[in-house]
Amino acid sequence: QAQANPKQTKPQSKPKPKPLKQQKTRRGGVKHRSKTKVKFSLLGNNSAGLKSKKDSLEAIIEIFKTPSCITLQETKLPKNANFHLNDYQVFLKNRNSSGGGLLTAIDPNLNPMLIAPKNEEAEILTVQIDLNDKQLRVINGYGPQDDDNIQQRLNFWLGLEEEIISAKSE
Repeated sequence: QAQANPKQTKPQSKPKPKPLKQQKTRRGGVKHRSKTKVKFSLLGNNSAGLKSKKDSLEAIIEIFKTPSCITLQETKLPKNANFHLNDYQVFLKNRNSSGGGLLTAIDPNLNPMLIAPKNEEAEILTVQIDLNDKQLRVINGYGPQDDDNIQQRLNFWLGLEEEIISAKSE
C-alpha cells in the first residue's frame, strides 16, 4: 500500500523576471533602451595571402555562423585588387608593394562606413558601424615587424594611437 509523501509540495514555478530598472539621466529624464539588440561577433586572422584561400574563408564563415565582422591581415592582394564576400561589405587597404594588406568585411545591416585614415602611411583600416543605437569603430591594423626600421614602427604605433583618440572624441 502506497503512502503519500508528507513532504511532497506542489511543483515550483519559475520565478518571474524582474523588470528592468529605468535609468535616469542627469536632468531627471529616463533613458530609453532599444528593444531590439543586435548581437555582434568578430572573426580575425592573419591570412598570409588571401587570393587562393577564398573557399577556405567562406567555409570558416559558415562554421562561425556568419560573424558580424571579419578582419584579416596580410592579405597580399595587388594594389588595385578587389575582393568580394557574399553578405558583406568589404573594405580593403592593399599595399603598393608585395606583402601586407588589410581586409575588413562587415554585415551591411550594421551600416558600415569607412573612416578616413589619420595616417596614410600606417597600415590601418578603420570602419565605423552602428550597433544597438551606438557607433563602434573597428580598427584593423598590421604592424611592422621587429626588424623593420624604427621610423616605420613608430609611424604605425602613432597612427594607431591617432585612430583610437579620434574614435574616443567623436
